[in-house]
Amino acid sequence: MVADIDGDRAAAVAADCGPGAAAAAVRVDVSDEDSVDAMLARAAELGPLRAAVNSAAIPDNGGAVADCAFADWRRVLGVNLDGVFLCLRAEIRAMLAAGGGGSITSIGSVLGLRGHPTVPTYTTAKHALIGLTRSAARAYSADGIRVNLICPGYIRTPLLERRLDAGRLAALTAQHPIGRLGTAEEVAGLASWLAGPDAGFVAGAVYTVDGGFTA
Repeated sequence: MVADIDGDRAAAVAADCGPGAAAAAVRVDVSDEDSVDAMLARAAELGPLRAAVNSAAIPDNGGAVADCAFADWRRVLGVNLDGVFLCLRAEIRAMLAAGGGGSITSIGSVLGLRGHPTVPTYTTAKHALIGLTRSAARAYSADGIRVNLICPGYIRTPLLERRLDAGRLAALTAQHPIGRLGTAEEVAGLASWLAGPDAGFVAGAVYTVDGGFTA
């Protein structure tokens, strides 16, 4: 099941899964508790929940802490932290109701591993996901529910390219020892592995996919 706040885009991705794929789409606002619960109810129609990836975030408006508006702080945390908490809680409940077992992977950021002077709200949310992930892993690993976190570096997406001009994009690329930005497929590959049986002993882990950025 593909879930997004943009229902049309979710439907397009579901349709792109290929001929014969049992893919469905649903609109969800991850910052709204009722919307998240409705998403999980829709997922239950497809069968027991065995794997989930929480990958929704918005940028903040920028500026140092003293310049950060409280309304922007709450808006960003509402999606980037509350949204992951609401999804994670609902997914764990669904897995427990189905008898336990499953994999939940959330998408953090390398900014959850270091500070940043001008995006404090986004950075705070991503730091908090580490504690949330490890707490959930400690609580539910005995039920066979593995909770992990991926912290990508800067991934070359249309959103990033729209926000940065060529000069800033080149400067950002130079901060990655591997010499380029990452791809969404490289992050998805790790999420896919974490969902599968080869990762059966992996719980509470925090993985970087960052081309050496944090090194």
